[in-house]
Parts: sequence; structure tokens; C-alpha cells
Amino acid sequence: MSSLACNPTHVISAATTTCTVTLTQPAPTSGSSVALSSNNSGALSAPGSVTVPANSTSATFTATAGTVTTAQTVTLTATLGGISTEKVIVASTQAQLVGAWTGPFTWPMVAVHMVLLPTGKILAWDLVNNAAQVWDPAAETFTDVTDTAVDFLFFCAGQTALANWATRISKLTP
Repeated sequence: MSSLACNPTHVISAATTTCTVTLTQPAPTSGSSVALSSNNSGALSAPGSVTVPANSTSATFTATAGTVTTAQTVTLTATLGGISTEKVIVASTQAQLVGAWTGPFTWPMVAVHMVLLPTGKILAWDLVNNAAQVWDPAAETFTDVTDTAVDFLFFCAGQTALANWATRISKLTP
């Protein structure tokens, strides 16, 4: 077994990718059966095997993407002597694969400053009400984390990521 390659390596739900297994030497007169597997057959299914014809060094097969709601990386494995793997990204829409802008949406404040947290959430605060919110873009939720015991304006703030950010940020993460 020399390699396994799929084209394209990024597919959307219900689309297919064409994969090729390549041997290091031509298959014998009876051909060579290469075992195939997917670590997530619900996201990307492949046949159980593909046969490389006699005197050939490669064979192709089709893998079909299932229906997914979040982008997933699937590993296909081809086995014949040595093992070769190929990673394929499966997403529900083209926008999940390449990103997309959406229209504006309402925030609970006018954010004058924001910081991207290591968790992927956004900490934002405003000038007028001294309010703070944590926005979770994945869940599309806002959580009020305003500290009412503190009476100062956060305007023109700066941030530094500390080594112990997880301990310090736990108060802000809902």
C-alpha cells in the first residue's frame, strides 16, 4: 500500500468524493483487495473494499457524505500490508466549509470594546451602562457577566492573555 488520496478533500452533505488507492507495485494476476474503513461512516461512508485489477497499481472508489449539522473531519483508512489514511472534511453546507457573512443581528448592548477569549467566546462591554456580556457565537447566546460591585468605566481597555487564564476567566464563562 503506497497511498490513499481523495478529491475533493472538503465535501458537503450528500456530496461525493473520489478516492484512489495506490500500491507500491502492480497487483498480481488475481488482483489485490484493499480493505477500506471510515472512522465516522455516518458522516462519510465508503465501500468495505476496492480491488486493484491485475497488473495495475491503483483503483478508485467513491465515498459519500452523510447529513451532518457541524463540520467534521473524517479519516478514511485503506489497508493492504501497510496502512494509509486520508482526512476528508464533511460539512452541512458550503458556508460551513469556507465561511460566510450573515446579516446584522441585535446585541444586548453597544459594545465599545471586545476581546476573543481562548474558549472561542467573546467578552464585550459598553461605555454607557458599564455592562459586560459574553457572546457565544457557536450557541448564538449572550450571558450578562456585569460585575456590579465595580464602579469604573471599561472604555479604552487593553487585554493580556495570562498563563492562568482558565482560572481567572472561570467567573466570566457561563
